[in-house]
Amino acid sequence: MIIQSWLYLSEKQKLKSKYMKRIIVALSIFCSANQLVAQTEKQINPPNVEATYATGSEELMKFIQTNLKYPKGKKMDGKVYVEFQILADGTVSEPKILRGMDADFDKSALDVIKKMPKWTAAKDVTGKSVASKMVLPINFKK
Repeated sequence: MIIQSWLYLSEKQKLKSKYMKRIIVALSIFCSANQLVAQTEKQINPPNVEATYATGSEELMKFIQTNLKYPKGKKMDGKVYVEFQILADGTVSEPKILRGMDADFDKSALDVIKKMPKWTAAKDVTGKSVASKMVLPINFKK
């Protein structure tokens, strides 16, 4: 159908159609390139200074030890990996299980993360506080 209609177009119309197709292709390439650059910039510009627990890593371990509840009736050892976001103000948000063990262990790990106080937020190259993601392994030993 397209080929038949192409035959009945005048030379001027064929030329316009040809240029319009090129313009459309160029615009789609340009838009795709802009999206690719935007995605690449997000990947290339990680925080310059990573987020840290406000009182240090030793205090983080103490906090986890005192607040982690080993599920009753379970006799397992292992790790639960929890991913969470630290917002620009240091607030912990959006915890989720990356790799879990059991529903009870996963819930216990999430509960500890939700109880955490504010962290020192990550900073970009200019020193501005930015949101970042963290992954924390939580060990369960009986």
